[in-house]
Amino acid sequence: MPRFFFLKIGTTKFNALNELNRNKDVENIYDEGVYKTPNEENTLEASESIQMIRFHFKHNNCIKSDNNFAVLYFRNNSLYRTFISYEFKPENYDQCLENYHKISKTIKKNYPIQDEKIISVNSNQVGECVDSYKKETEKVKMKKGETFEHETVSYRLKYEDSSNNEYKIGNGKIRGYILELLLESTNYEIKD
Repeated sequence: MPRFFFLKIGTTKFNALNELNRNKDVENIYDEGVYKTPNEENTLEASESIQMIRFHFKHNNCIKSDNNFAVLYFRNNSLYRTFISYEFKPENYDQCLENYHKISKTIKKNYPIQDEKIISVNSNQVGECVDSYKKETEKVKMKKGETFEHETVSYRLKYEDSSNNEYKIGNGKIRGYILELLLESTNYEIKD
């Protein structure tokens, strides 16, 4: 796992930026600022403000890949989601798949409930995914204010497409494979 994965859920944005700046394997750090997410009525009034930090990082001893980046998401100045992406050349499919299985197995130690899924675009399989939870009840509707963490690991094809839509199958030429990790802490604010 990358060395910046030590950033714990709940870390402040300020502390995360400082830790990333100290890490010699992290480069091109961008503070993406604040954006608003639509509320249930799909308006920006009274919506939630999310802050993001995006950066690239060098490959590590665990996973050697061609292009790596990560995005940290903050709500109320608190880290709640970490997204990590590794890109592999088309000829490195076996390496991507090996890492996918290794990470799934590692995640299972802390998140033993796993739900395997197929990733599809227009009814065509383009990858696989494993959502992992600490307990079975986290897969179903939670109680108001309840918090849980889950991790997802996935891999998928990345197609060459002039519109820069990597999910679009387009001309069918495979540009490579993407291995993605997501760690998220969710606090359900269910209205009565």
